[in-house]
Amino acid sequence: MDFDLKELVRQTVREFVSEEVIEAIIRREILEKFDYNVNNAIHNVAMEYVKEKGGGYIIEKIDEIMNGQVRLDDGWGQVRDAGTFEDYVRKSIRSQLGNSWELEKKVRKAVDEKLEKYCKEVHKTELDALTKKVLTRVAEDFERKDEA
Repeated sequence: MDFDLKELVRQTVREFVSEEVIEAIIRREILEKFDYNVNNAIHNVAMEYVKEKGGGYIIEKIDEIMNGQVRLDDGWGQVRDAGTFEDYVRKSIRSQLGNSWELEKKVRKAVDEKLEKYCKEVHKTELDALTKKVLTRVAEDFERKDEA
């Protein structure tokens, strides 16, 4: 008697896999696919409704914000009214421009101070060298006059 492993596996599978099991697997797969399709259809309809109704709601909220009052809260209990949204934006822009102007002035001042410092250093170095050259030439002229 020969032992056939393949045949043993086939028989074992046949015992475990009955028509009911196969049918249950197929039903489960069909239900999952059906559920997916139904959920997908519901999602698509819901998204169309959101797009249709949401646009008006968003515009309404934007108008409410743009025409409403702005309240600023620092998180520490300090709450203040900043006027309308338009007023708040204008004040913020003005503040930012003022800050950038101040920053630009500080940078310009720092650059000017560095340039002035370097120019003075170079001028002094060059002036010393030029002075030595002039004095050397003057000394050479005196030596020539003394020899003549």
